[in-house]
Amino acid sequence: MPHRFKAILFDLDGTIIDSAGDLQTTMNLILGQENRRQISLDEMKACTGDGLQMMLDKAYRLTGSPIDAADIAALMPRFLSVYEGIEAKPECIYPDMAEFLRTEFVGGTKMAVITNKHEGAARRILKQVKLDKFFEVVIGGDTLPQRKPHPMPILHALHELKISQDDAVMIGDSPNDALSAQDAGIPSIILRYGYNHDWPDGLKPTAYANHVQECRVALQLI
Repeated sequence: MPHRFKAILFDLDGTIIDSAGDLQTTMNLILGQENRRQISLDEMKACTGDGLQMMLDKAYRLTGSPIDAADIAALMPRFLSVYEGIEAKPECIYPDMAEFLRTEFVGGTKMAVITNKHEGAARRILKQVKLDKFFEVVIGGDTLPQRKPHPMPILHALHELKISQDDAVMIGDSPNDALSAQDAGIPSIILRYGYNHDWPDGLKPTAYANHVQECRVALQLI
């Protein structure tokens, strides 16, 4: 049964792809150069979701004394340079997600990626795993002055897609996705398999899904 939405907006990390392993490899190389301890995969997941600056800040706090904003800013290009050299593999796509995207694309649903990852990195990864053709719009954490949980990335994507708020839904895995959708005036579906962080009291998505197949059902019900 088809759903009512003309556009679906997706988070990237923890929703479409599991990038934690590649991020961990990159982060540990950077930390090793600074004579800091390596971080675990779970620690890496806990650091993601708020953009590169916050990710570096969290990783450095986990592995020793924090560093100031100027040092983090200087680290960002180095991190991106290392990360760019790691090619994303199709195996990082969550089960059934590629087929879900293909079905929606063939059915005429407009789709966008809204991530706090740098836009260039997001576009590179989508191209490497051959998912880029499905998305008309890609908005990263550095595309606009604001990033999730601010609603502006969603509102900007809808403007670019020429779709109203009444006809769009956000699919993600974190409080940032749910809050951004809530403040933009659109429903959200949260996938439980992602990098879910602690949820603020009172924040509830429109629906939860344990896997992509449940998203199909949720889209029909909300």
